[in-house]
Amino acid sequence: MQHATANAPARHSSMKSEGELAARHASVLLAKTNEELAAAYDKWGIDYDQDLHKLGGGENTVGLCCLGPLKKYANANTHSRLIDIGCGTGYAAPHIHAMGWREFTALVLSQGMLDIAEKRGVYDRCIRAVLPDTGLPAESYDVVHSAGMFAPAQAPSSSFGEFIRLLKPKGLAVFSIRQHYYDSDEGAEHKDCLLDLVAKGKWEIVEKTLEPYLPADDVEAYVFVMQKL
Repeated sequence: MQHATANAPARHSSMKSEGELAARHASVLLAKTNEELAAAYDKWGIDYDQDLHKLGGGENTVGLCCLGPLKKYANANTHSRLIDIGCGTGYAAPHIHAMGWREFTALVLSQGMLDIAEKRGVYDRCIRAVLPDTGLPAESYDVVHSAGMFAPAQAPSSSFGEFIRLLKPKGLAVFSIRQHYYDSDEGAEHKDCLLDLVAKGKWEIVEKTLEPYLPADDVEAYVFVMQKL
């Protein structure tokens, strides 16, 4: 899912953007190891929010894509403990905080991203971890929020099992998966894992919608609301 010419760096086939922004974007979509991925995000951190605003056509649609479904199915009174997995720079955090959440954990593999997220001052706990091993107690959260994390070269499909482990019974996982990824052979492992866990009675699909994601690259994402059974 990548191509290059003699005068241009490799890029993922889903990308339409050009220049330095595209190079930063490609560095995470084409990462080969967790170490390489973390280093790419560490380096991208300073430009990340600005770049996603450009790719979102003036708004960070990646960071915000799960908020509508989250608000529809949960609130801080009914689902008080929330973890923001793959939080990036924590762009969604002020919005989630404004929705009422205070027991609110950030988790991401990049220390550079986590440092930026922590500076937003709304998380009560910030954790660097590499999925699927969060190191957190089972059944300790009411909601898993994860925007922008399931895409080429990102979190493994085994993350879904960790979501389920972390959730309390009847807890909700609200997350995005790029449409082009989920619907292609490239993302087949994630699709198969998600649906296998449904078939095994571990969780159920409450809602699946198609949301704007990266308009500049003509990329949309599915947003799933899953309930642990």
